[in-house]
Amino acid sequence: MRFDLYNRAALTTLVLIGPDWYARPANYLRLSVNRMTALCDALLRLGMAYDAASFEQDRDRPAFGLPRPQDYGLTATRDEYGDTVWSGRRHAEFESARQVALRRHVPESQPGIPLHKLSTALGWIVDGAECGSALDGYRAARSRDVGHPRAFGDHFITFLAACTAGTGFVVGRAVPARPEQDGDGGSGVESRVLAAVPNG
Repeated sequence: MRFDLYNRAALTTLVLIGPDWYARPANYLRLSVNRMTALCDALLRLGMAYDAASFEQDRDRPAFGLPRPQDYGLTATRDEYGDTVWSGRRHAEFESARQVALRRHVPESQPGIPLHKLSTALGWIVDGAECGSALDGYRAARSRDVGHPRAFGDHFITFLAACTAGTGFVVGRAVPARPEQDGDGGSGVESRVLAAVPNG
């Protein structure tokens, strides 16, 4: 398993640039499970992320949980990529609820990145404000002479800074749309990135 981190603002250029897009650290990072675990540990240690579960009142129904397709009466099939695709009469309602959940910042006043968004490759959206507060935490730690975490490698802060300036990043296992699948000149790239990720 792996974690693919996609700069949301850069996704619109993915189809135009092609494979070279992935070589740019401001656009994309791929992390193994072990590397993501080490990254999360470092983010917590520096105050750049937090465990949203520790703020939960009802442990059985976490505020950051994702809606279940079955609860919307959807049925599963596999697409040409081998990913699970859900369909049914209430699909738009499910997808709308899913997008809200993927973006939710719990609790709203807490700075940093909610750790659950980095723990599974389900299409979580880490928005620009979350990236910015994490970057502020990094700068504050560095000003106290805390060393650059080895888990960040050479590119994570570059990626985080680029995502802060844009609309954040997607955490997933994504497959970009082909140009002929986009009826509107390329804006379908992110929807394919997000559509490829859930429950597969």
